[in-house]
Amino acid sequence: MSPILEKTRHWLKALRGGREGLPGPADLELLQQLLREARAAIEGAFPSLVQLEQLTYEEAIGWFSRERPADSRVAKGAILRVKAESGGWLVTQVFLDASLSLVLRPDGAPWGRRLTVVALDEELESLFDGDDLVVVE
Repeated sequence: MSPILEKTRHWLKALRGGREGLPGPADLELLQQLLREARAAIEGAFPSLVQLEQLTYEEAIGWFSRERPADSRVAKGAILRVKAESGGWLVTQVFLDASLSLVLRPDGAPWGRRLTVVALDEELESLFDGDDLVVVE
């Protein structure tokens, strides 16, 4: 295990058990490196970020049919939305197996896509029903 991951595990244990062992000012560089590595891993998993003015229900649900990989593990799909700093949404669509785990490509990246969208249409917005994650079959 990398020193960064080991240190992170230590900090997470400290968070669960009290304040002793939490990161301090001396750990700032290590924390910044961890964040850089996490961001690179996420961006590497979804290298292209599609930008849309509006994501419609039809486009979001249709994508699962059009892009479904020829992988027998695929049982469901998921749509996750996160409010973007610039307004609008960061939307991630992925394929899941029957136990709701990510289905990974041979290179280890998830089957899926990321989009930035200014708005969701009314039908897609209602599908989320106030939540930020939707699982579709």
